[in-house]
Amino acid sequence: MPISLNDRSDFSLENFRRVAWQGEPVAFTSHCRGVMEEARRRFLAMLETDPNLFVYGVTTRYGEGAKTILDAAGRAEMAKEPAHTTGLGMGEPLPDRVVRGIILARLANYVEGYSAISPPMAQRVADMLDGRPLPVVPRAGQDASGETANLYNLFWHLLGEDCAEKDNNCLVNGSPCAAALAADSALVAANRVRLATRVFALSADAIGAPLEHFDPALAALWGDETEGRVLNALTDLLAGGDAAARRTYQAPVSYRVLPRVLAGAYRAADRMAGAATTSLRAFTDNPMILPPDDTHPAGRAVHNGGFHNGMAYPAMNGLAEAWADLAVLAGIHISKFEMPQVTGLDARLSAGNPDFGLGFALDGGQRSHARRARLLATPTLLSGDLVFIPQTDTTVPTWDAWEKEREAGEALDACLTVLSVKASQVLAANERLPAPPLRAFLDGVRQLFPPVTSRRNLEQEATTLARAFTVACTGGDFAGL
Repeated sequence: MPISLNDRSDFSLENFRRVAWQGEPVAFTSHCRGVMEEARRRFLAMLETDPNLFVYGVTTRYGEGAKTILDAAGRAEMAKEPAHTTGLGMGEPLPDRVVRGIILARLANYVEGYSAISPPMAQRVADMLDGRPLPVVPRAGQDASGETANLYNLFWHLLGEDCAEKDNNCLVNGSPCAAALAADSALVAANRVRLATRVFALSADAIGAPLEHFDPALAALWGDETEGRVLNALTDLLAGGDAAARRTYQAPVSYRVLPRVLAGAYRAADRMAGAATTSLRAFTDNPMILPPDDTHPAGRAVHNGGFHNGMAYPAMNGLAEAWADLAVLAGIHISKFEMPQVTGLDARLSAGNPDFGLGFALDGGQRSHARRARLLATPTLLSGDLVFIPQTDTTVPTWDAWEKEREAGEALDACLTVLSVKASQVLAANERLPAPPLRAFLDGVRQLFPPVTSRRNLEQEATTLARAFTVACTGGDFAGL
């Protein structure tokens, strides 16, 4: 059954997941169609009430052409002219799940009538989610004040001759790309936090870290609800483990601070989810058409900067920073598996013994990915590259922030890969199983990367496991997650 779209409250993260990630179609309710039809009628009537009414891209041209009010013939011509863009999308395409997400987020601007799009055009946009092949939308090259370059690629087949007044603007204005990128990042982040929690719990189990380091009683004393969530999660994952394998003295600092570092990632994921939830439901077109009130009996057009999403890219910056911190912490944990005095293993059974092929090659790869994550964690900030242009003088940084956060997350996945196989190796060498809640996850790791008992080429196995972790973060299956 299609997901019903009645108003902006239907644009939730869960519905985004169903439409963008799972490929479900959408349908406007009869109430929603009525709202759009009435809003369109009011908008056309408003245009007739004042021949000097300023409505950007409808009664004026675009850019510097906005200074001049068009006559009736000019308005009719303008309806067929696509909005201008100062950027050109190019390069690798966006994943289909993100493209579907942008289309869904675009519809949020239509359902309550504030865009005044013609209902037939709104339906044509909704029909793009019916399973048909999607347009190719490049992931790079956006260099405009809004999102026109990427939206041009997405809606090019709808622009121009088939458009009624204002339809062109309703296709390429606003910030549906930022909303979709934020929602996609939020869903991925929730999965990546879940993955990281399991890998670090596996590391703590393999090293025999005392359970008191993760005691839920610490939450009330630390005074932070999120840290309490992490403590509870680690305690649950380590429940029922081998008590005899627990050390009687405290583990290295990197294990004792684990709940608080992980909590930073939880907070970043929560902030991303909040930004996504708000962005998906926000009306962002310029101009927006407001209904009549006592002061404006015919309604009014309000010109605004809704095409610039000011919360998505800071939240993405926060995620990239969290992924970098976890990548570094993973490397510190990995180093402990090379120390017989920490693992309790004879040196010849160490997880880093070159005879087992788990030494420098994997460790060096992890360090490289951790360095990359840290480089990518530099914040993406507002740019003033277009100050020489009279109108479109501020570029939107969301695309760069999303790319950096995505790449930092994948670098973390690679670091978690090395940590998980090192922990697996230590457990195998000790002939010990992890705590029961971690066994399905460890089985999934070992299915792609079995414990090493003799020298072999492990590069492809590690690459396959890292890719499986990334796919799991984007909605794929992995045992124990």
